[in-house]
Amino acid sequence: MNAEKEKCYMCDEPACSREHVPPKCIFPERKDVNGLDFKRELITVPSCETHNLKKSNDDEFLLVSLAGIIGNNSIGYHHKFTKVDRAIRRSSSKLIEKAFLKKQKYIIEIEDNKFLEVLWGTPDFERLERCFEHIAFGIFYHHFKKKFRGGVKVLLGYIYDKEKNRR
Repeated sequence: MNAEKEKCYMCDEPACSREHVPPKCIFPERKDVNGLDFKRELITVPSCETHNLKKSNDDEFLLVSLAGIIGNNSIGYHHKFTKVDRAIRRSSSKLIEKAFLKKQKYIIEIEDNKFLEVLWGTPDFERLERCFEHIAFGIFYHHFKKKFRGGVKVLLGYIYDKEKNRR
């Protein structure tokens, strides 16, 4: 189907581009993972300008939010200390500021005279839910070739939340 005749996977606007679902930026660069290609055969769906180009800040927010999780696998851990750290430095640490609503910084001594800075805080739950909702809508569109018209409930079970009944 021609992208100009297709509708956006999220709304009824005409598609003007293709959106990667999940966002392409959350995958490691080849140079950071010994040449492995995690960006091969990514899913794309038709998208309007708002739901592709204008949400790139949300995509970087998701990248930073996922990569900083304690307990990531070795690829996620390595990803944090390569691509994610480059993105944080490029933004003058504004990505970190936007990832947390409240945050605290801890310095942990991991060996004699070797320290690691750890940020702990309250993430922007609404923004994270919106990012995952876009992914869910995109995967549905990819598999069923039509827009999902229902509601999505995002469960962020991997994040500790002091507020037990957030929604």
